[in-house]
Amino acid sequence: MRRYVRKSVCDLTLITLTALGMVCASILPVNAAERTRQIEEVVVTAEKVEATVSDTSISITAFSSDMIEDFGMQGADEMVNYIPATTRDAYDIRIRGVGRNFRALGGDPGVATYYNGVFSPDFGIAASENALYDLARIEVLRGPQGTLYGRNSIGGALNYVTNDPTWDWSGNVRTQLGSLNTREFYGVLSGPIIDDKVAIRLLGIKRDRDGDREGIEGTPDTDSVDDRNYSLALTWNITDAIELKIRGNDRLSDRIIGSGVLISEGATPVRGIRSVDQYAYGLRASATGPMSFTHPITGVVTTADFVRPGVDVAASHLPNGAYLQTGSAALMAGATRDDPNNLQMVNDDGTGPCKFPYAGRNCNHELFEHKSSQTELNWDVSDTMSLKYIFGHTDFKYTFNIDEDYANSAFNKSAQTVLEDVQNKSHELQLFWSVGDNWTATSGVFWYDELRKQDYSLRNAIDRYTQPAEYGVFDEVIPFALPGIPAGFVSINDLLGFSPNHVRLHQAPLGSQILGMWEGDDRGDYYHHQNTVRNESTALYTQGTYTFNDEFALVLGARYAKDKKYAHEVRGGYFELGPSTLGFADGILTFMPGMGFLSVTGVPTFGIPPAPGLTSLALYNIAMGNGSYNPFDPRIVVPTCEWDATTCSTPLRLSGVPYSFSSTIEGEDEWSDTNFRVNLDWTPTDDILMYFSVTTGYRAGGFSLGVVDARLTDAVTGNLTPVTYDAEEVISYEIGYKGLHVDNTLQLNMSLYTYKYDNYQDEVNAFDQATQNQTRVVQNADKATNTGFEIEALWLATDALTLGGNYSYTDTAYDSDYFVGISDDPDLPASLFGNAESDPALFVRNAKGSPLKKIPEHKATGWAAYVWDATTGTYTLRGTYAYTGKYFDEGFERALDLVPDRGQIDLSFTWIDPTRRWTLRAFVDNATDERNLRDVGTAAESGNWRLTGTILDPRYYGVDIAYRFGEL
Repeated sequence: MRRYVRKSVCDLTLITLTALGMVCASILPVNAAERTRQIEEVVVTAEKVEATVSDTSISITAFSSDMIEDFGMQGADEMVNYIPATTRDAYDIRIRGVGRNFRALGGDPGVATYYNGVFSPDFGIAASENALYDLARIEVLRGPQGTLYGRNSIGGALNYVTNDPTWDWSGNVRTQLGSLNTREFYGVLSGPIIDDKVAIRLLGIKRDRDGDREGIEGTPDTDSVDDRNYSLALTWNITDAIELKIRGNDRLSDRIIGSGVLISEGATPVRGIRSVDQYAYGLRASATGPMSFTHPITGVVTTADFVRPGVDVAASHLPNGAYLQTGSAALMAGATRDDPNNLQMVNDDGTGPCKFPYAGRNCNHELFEHKSSQTELNWDVSDTMSLKYIFGHTDFKYTFNIDEDYANSAFNKSAQTVLEDVQNKSHELQLFWSVGDNWTATSGVFWYDELRKQDYSLRNAIDRYTQPAEYGVFDEVIPFALPGIPAGFVSINDLLGFSPNHVRLHQAPLGSQILGMWEGDDRGDYYHHQNTVRNESTALYTQGTYTFNDEFALVLGARYAKDKKYAHEVRGGYFELGPSTLGFADGILTFMPGMGFLSVTGVPTFGIPPAPGLTSLALYNIAMGNGSYNPFDPRIVVPTCEWDATTCSTPLRLSGVPYSFSSTIEGEDEWSDTNFRVNLDWTPTDDILMYFSVTTGYRAGGFSLGVVDARLTDAVTGNLTPVTYDAEEVISYEIGYKGLHVDNTLQLNMSLYTYKYDNYQDEVNAFDQATQNQTRVVQNADKATNTGFEIEALWLATDALTLGGNYSYTDTAYDSDYFVGISDDPDLPASLFGNAESDPALFVRNAKGSPLKKIPEHKATGWAAYVWDATTGTYTLRGTYAYTGKYFDEGFERALDLVPDRGQIDLSFTWIDPTRRWTLRAFVDNATDERNLRDVGTAAESGNWRLTGTILDPRYYGVDIAYRFGEL
């Protein structure tokens, strides 16, 4: 029976020093007779067979259970510090910069995550399960992986392997107490229930922690932890040749979630000042305005002022939630990109319902329920052949509700809500076989099926969205005639061809969009979609190694994959038709109180004489009863209700006349590809491995669901269909070196690689030269390149001192023309200068030569551990410094999207009693309390150019106490 043996590694991590440090280390004289320690490596199954990291010709970093515990890893943020060229996003991981640039449904991750051999589409679940407690190891493979894995792995693979049940009764309990009122409890019990036949492993955790982001105005702190998980694992030795492993878990996380930090907002002349005195977003040209902007091409200076609510067309139909909320100004006071405030608005005062689907403003909440199982059946058919079958199943429900406007105003309750239900299952059959003494191979068949449903809404539970619109004159029946058409009695809404009723979700026929009146939405949804995506993937793969002699071996691999995707999207909501869309530009239509509309020629539209001119939007608001004419200043509309009124059936409309829309679309597509791997290994000595590999990778295309304007009109049928993007392909060239030196006390791992991408998948503001339109969809850049260097090292400097570190350099670029639209530059308000359609020279950039998004050029980590023994036990003092260089959050290089470089210091002190049963670890993470950002995002004029960021954890300190019982 095959048994995977885990070697305990003392102070081992495959982390490296800088290149200079390692060169110095390699030439230091060492007396071997004085050394008692040597590096013992983690046994991994990265290539589906047992091997040490140094014997595996792949760039791989592995963490044993001892390393995870020693370094205090409890999630992805800690883990990525110890992996070269690796960073993370909110829900995904990036290896050598390859991740997922968008979260549109139907897209595939760049790095495949596996949990006990079962593919997981959601990295965030695996990275946080049990806070990495009771793991046997974590394996991180860098570079395309496909010829040994069933799922597409264009950027790498991440394997989480849990501990198996033991054949002697044992277990451990652990608690962590710390700052932020942390209370964490862990426990595991393992042993046989039938000797040498059946063994089980029971695990339970409960984690609680207060939020680490400070609320204001009495609201609770966010980013709290409330997590529990139970799992049961079973091993059954059916016969001497057949073994069955089953593991299942049930997890529930229910917490107050944070919405990031507000760093800045506003157009450039007033940037950094919270617009608490402005009700509507947007600017207007004004000869007496307090702001001025210079056209970067013509040099023309334009003066501007804020829009007048209900008079000038605003950039958004949403009111500014910060209006009159002077307390929320503290969110931004003094904040900079390098030092963001640790403050945010949390719309959760603990008094109201806070779970989907309830509206209301008192809600910042995340809940997910996760049930999964992994089944593995091993059969040793003969000495030269064995079979493994892996089955996995996941049922995942996710609820997300969060404040959108960083304010606590009663008249504005803007929020984003997600309800997602994911079910997937996978089957994989692997054959391990050999021929003679020189050829060994692994072949496999893989099938994966996923059904993902998402209910997503943007909502504002105020009367302008929850109540029916009053249309006034727009809905009055009037005599109307067109040339050649007999006169009839119609309303303006009739002329527009809108339905007289509110059009709801699912009312639009498939492939169409319909429009209607606005009769209110109970929750205040102004955008709502219900999307369904089905992903089906099949693959055949094989990889074999031919050993020529003691020095040379050739690895050959091939994989065929086919991905089929089906998408169904239903969406709808609220929109406002402005003067230009309705055809009534300023000055074309005028209005006189009690008399009605008339044309610019003075001919009474309703038989009424002309009146002084107002803007068309002002006329619309007056005609609908939302405001009244001001005879002393006809440029101003007197609102029927106060702007900040909490109830109002006739609010001033900020962009135009309100209507509803609904659409239903669906699409189906498939992609396939054949990939290969060729790898030449050279082992000149038992302690050195060098390799050269050429590997191709593939990521299926998909649909841009949940992305505004991501639909096309079929040229044949005229039906609306979802926009698709093409499959991404990459070819990787890599040279690697792995070696043990100085009597196995110094380990060096190095690699140099180049990736060449075709159809690089991206999401940016794109400008289509053919249609002359700007849109935000997932799309493909024709060519891109990613070149990098990585070095890892571990040095047992003395019997007591261990040093380690890593360094990676990554250089990326778009290699072909890639036109990107600009819509969020506070120097270039669209209301003053136009947009990509009207002025492409100003609003369109060619990103060719710019770095790919979210990839730091430099990344490094260094650590040291000093261990000493005493009669009272073993003591370890450990310190780590992790550095991540700056990078850009968009696909072109500009200061607006810069994420500053960051560094963090972690310190710990550990005591292990002489019996090895008790462990006490005191620690402080982020000892200097750095305010580091992981990403930033900028809104357009419709969001007042708001700059926000995701902030990493503040200083956190505590103590871990663990006790082991039974067999050690």
